[in-house]
Amino acid sequence: MSPTTTQRRRKAVSNTAPPAAGSAPLTTSAEALRSLRQNKHNPLPYLKPDMLARVLDQFEHGYLRDACLLWEKIAERDDVIASVKPKREKDVSQLDMQVVVAPDAGEDGDAHKEVLEGFWKNVRCVNSYDRNERGGFRRLVKQMMTAVSFRYAAHHIIWQPRPDGDLRATFEFVPLWMFENRTGRLRYLPSSSATGGEILADGEWMVTTGDGLMISCCIGYLAKRSAFNDWLVFSEKFSVPGVMGRTTAKKGSPEAEAMKAAVESFGHDWMAVIYGDDGTHAKPIELVQANGNPAGMPMPAVVERVDRKFAALYRGADLSSMSSNQGDGTGASLQEKETDILRRDDAETIAETLEEVSRMVIEWHFGNGTEPLARVELVVPVQEDAAAVIQSGIALAAAGARVSKSALMERAGIPEAKDEADVLGGGQSPQRPETRGQRPEIENSDMPDDLAERLTAALSSDLHPLGKALAGALQAGDGAAFQAALKKISARMPEFLESEAMEELMADEMVRAFLGDGEEVENADRGKPVGYFYAGGSRRPIYAAKAGTPLSPKWQSQPLSVSKQAGSILAAIRAADTKQQGAAFSLGRIDDALADRIRQVTDAMGEPRDVKGMELRIDSDFISHVRSFHPNMTEDDFLSIPSTIRNAPVIEGGFAKKNNLPTVNFRSKRSNREYLVVGLQLNGQGQLRLHTFKKSAEGGALPE
Repeated sequence: MSPTTTQRRRKAVSNTAPPAAGSAPLTTSAEALRSLRQNKHNPLPYLKPDMLARVLDQFEHGYLRDACLLWEKIAERDDVIASVKPKREKDVSQLDMQVVVAPDAGEDGDAHKEVLEGFWKNVRCVNSYDRNERGGFRRLVKQMMTAVSFRYAAHHIIWQPRPDGDLRATFEFVPLWMFENRTGRLRYLPSSSATGGEILADGEWMVTTGDGLMISCCIGYLAKRSAFNDWLVFSEKFSVPGVMGRTTAKKGSPEAEAMKAAVESFGHDWMAVIYGDDGTHAKPIELVQANGNPAGMPMPAVVERVDRKFAALYRGADLSSMSSNQGDGTGASLQEKETDILRRDDAETIAETLEEVSRMVIEWHFGNGTEPLARVELVVPVQEDAAAVIQSGIALAAAGARVSKSALMERAGIPEAKDEADVLGGGQSPQRPETRGQRPEIENSDMPDDLAERLTAALSSDLHPLGKALAGALQAGDGAAFQAALKKISARMPEFLESEAMEELMADEMVRAFLGDGEEVENADRGKPVGYFYAGGSRRPIYAAKAGTPLSPKWQSQPLSVSKQAGSILAAIRAADTKQQGAAFSLGRIDDALADRIRQVTDAMGEPRDVKGMELRIDSDFISHVRSFHPNMTEDDFLSIPSTIRNAPVIEGGFAKKNNLPTVNFRSKRSNREYLVVGLQLNGQGQLRLHTFKKSAEGGALPE
């Protein structure tokens, strides 16, 4: 709506609702202010349990003066309250103000918003007792927040209609000790000696209500002050050791007077002389100290507990300067959560209180009975980790989502660069560091040219559901909704991690690796697969090389590794199933780590053997022999044998009975409550053969 249209509409109804009668400050003369200050007393020196009980009862009955004067002094002089109370007040007064239009309010709502923005952005406030304290909207909110401590905060409204038909106002903050509440509504006391107050006229006053935390804090302050005074007395009395002298001389004798003079020469008030001592003490003059550990005194614990409760009352769980392992909190996350609850509640309390004044402003401009279509609010920022937001945005972009860079920067609180000179890093795109020697290795590798693209496409496809869910979480709105959305995503994470596209691609590549190139592909027995890989809801066949087919050079150069052996193990199982005796298949070469383990065992046996680079074979006889002891062995059990040889502990070393060849034995996985013991038999001809024997039930001894 244009300003001209708004002015015409305002002119048609303006001034039909007269402003409230309040048009001048309550206290204007210097003499009146001087009288208030002279008659204001400090009750803190008289603070005792009975006096505090009387003051709190009076406050409950509506006599506010003595309690408020006491609370003011405590808030000023206690070191912890003087820290946490202003933080609570400033936490809300520093929030940004905005005027929100009601849904479907149309042009009328825009007109109300314009009026309220003009009023609240130009509002003034002043402290009626200390007129040096002046400010605008933030100062007004800070004064209203004193209700958190004193239960009430009262402002006298000085309306100021302008010649152009606009309306302004100054809010005069009046200390609570200038009121009484005997009838259940605040009434203004025109003088310090008055007992009955004046009714607060409608439209002239704004009263904010709060928790009244000083009711609890003054009780804690009394306990803290008593413990602190006792602590000071103890320190003053016993911090410096006393001096005691002992003499066998009688009191008044020259020797006794000499001892007395010697003791007094230390210059302490805490000293004594014992006359007529029996002379058994080795030290005629000694220091006297108070026994006990000062850390065991109750005073420090009382002071610390009260300070913690002050912080918890005002800040929720302020652990920034106190250890959490002795308090009621569990860390910084609890602190932020509790503080956020208080911040939101305080902001809404301020908004609801200002809403009554906004209603009068709207009626002044648009006529009596006009319902406001806009309200003033304090913007409570969403508490979130900027780094986590940025990482989520990057993950979404990698998953194929169209992420807005400007929106992400705004969410993270990072402003856009004004020009090229302002761009971090000169506006150059970051370059990925290149590892020395990495490029030639990639260029000379056997990786298919399109594998990287297919891997990226598969990863993007698998991450798309997760990216979509994260995008929804980022648009959830406030912090609570965002956290709830993240919890749902966390609960569904196993579902999101089902990488069907990636599993299918990797299954294809693993089959390609098992078959190899050249001779293996040409000589593969395609008549019947020896096994399958299941991935992505589909299965991929694995074929074995025909018996007697030599290994390709690529396989011969590979160390012992599980990924290259599945086809050979499954081929050996197939050969055993078809009663093919002696059909052997290579499992690759022994790597350095396994060779070192075997060398250590054979050295201890007195038969040192260097097996590094030797070929390890599996044959059908081994499969049949294992099955004779373990008839329930599955393909998975057999496929785990190479991993056992690489990772399981060596349980013994010995010699085979038939041919007296060195043997190194490993304990494999449990199968049907029995352990499979797998051995490597060294024949000295550049080959190693798997062998096994039955292992007794769990806990039994190894067989002979």
